[in-house]
Amino acid sequence: MEKTLNCRNFALQLLAYGGVYIAGGLAAKLPQLVTHAEFKASFRSSAIMAGELRKIPVFLNANEESGLWGAAFYGQQQLNTP
Repeated sequence: MEKTLNCRNFALQLLAYGGVYIAGGLAAKLPQLVTHAEFKASFRSSAIMAGELRKIPVFLNANEESGLWGAAFYGQQQLNTP
């Protein structure tokens, strides 16, 4: 429940109407953690902000190496910066 609360609060802080992408090894190995109806219900369970939370889709990025690609891209940018 605490992870869902953190995810929900982060999405609201950013007003992430384009969506929240959950990635990482655990999510990729156990996608039902993110795709399960209970996660979605918990994510949207807010007496005050439920309307806003319904506007924010949640996606699963099942690529376990996506973080490495992001780090490699950032590193390449740093190397190309004068």
